[in-house]
Amino acid sequence: MRNRRGFKNDLERGRLLLGISDLLKDGYMLTDAIGLYGSFLSGRAQEWLEAAEEQLHDGELFSDQLSAAGFTGEIVSYLKMMELHGSFQQGLENSGRLLVKRAEMHKELRNVLYYPIVLMAAVAVLGIVLMEGILPQFEQFFDSMGSELPVYTKLLLFLINWIRIPFIIVITAVLLLTGIWFQRLPVSRKIQLLLRVPGLRTYVKQLLTYFLCAQTGPLLQGGMSLHEALTTLEADAEIRFFQGEAASLKEGLTSGLPMTELIGERMYYMPQLANVWSFGESRGKLGEELEAFAKYMMQQIQMQTGSMIRLIQPAVFIVVGAVVMILFLSMMMPVFSIMESF
Repeated sequence: MRNRRGFKNDLERGRLLLGISDLLKDGYMLTDAIGLYGSFLSGRAQEWLEAAEEQLHDGELFSDQLSAAGFTGEIVSYLKMMELHGSFQQGLENSGRLLVKRAEMHKELRNVLYYPIVLMAAVAVLGIVLMEGILPQFEQFFDSMGSELPVYTKLLLFLINWIRIPFIIVITAVLLLTGIWFQRLPVSRKIQLLLRVPGLRTYVKQLLTYFLCAQTGPLLQGGMSLHEALTTLEADAEIRFFQGEAASLKEGLTSGLPMTELIGERMYYMPQLANVWSFGESRGKLGEELEAFAKYMMQQIQMQTGSMIRLIQPAVFIVVGAVVMILFLSMMMPVFSIMESF
């Protein structure tokens, strides 16, 4: 069932989940809630929801239909866990809020980057005109006069001669091959490489910690044992990394190691997770503690993302300003040199 264009963005997908969640909270059955919400839609979104309702009548899971509407793997995986083993209404509400917040951040990022991108495009055009038209003319003029260009301008011309189509093609090919190589790596190896990047290490750990807690917590609250929860995660998780993690953690538990020790030894998660796990086990409310910690992790992720977005615009303006200054000096220094010669 392919209909990714039924919803334009995460905001519409988030509103869908929140709308169905509200109807379930009011006592509607899932099929009735989907049918009622679909009556307010139109076009491909309505067609997709009607098809999803038919699949429900045929015994399929609603979460299995979400990929066709453009929902990402982590949302599908979380909702599948909740639909099978937890509170599906709560899962829809949590996922809906997450998608709405993500859409708001994307909008904020677009607004922040709009003017810098326009400015960078204008500077790029100015730079091309300067490098391909004006500076070569200066070079010819100085050669005809038997004089030398200023060192700064000569250095810029040297760099210009290197930054040509072959150089750009080589750089593009290297980046493309690197991307293909990275895509073919096992998921665990990809994550290990990302964890070595200083600016990404904490962010990746927070995401992995959030996903583990958000998927394991509801299963434990639903009455499963830890071994059963990990078995379910191994079988049903849409993100392959957590399938392997669940199998590895189960193996460690079977060999007699405590879960807190297994979690603490892993490089993938925030160090606080082992303490939260120990505290939850001691209180007999591990599921609740993991869900609460998952919410805390998401708050931290959103705060860090917002901070990075707010830093992008001034950083871009600084870079653009530096480029403009370089272009200005490269053009004006030959002019000053000509004026001094007269």
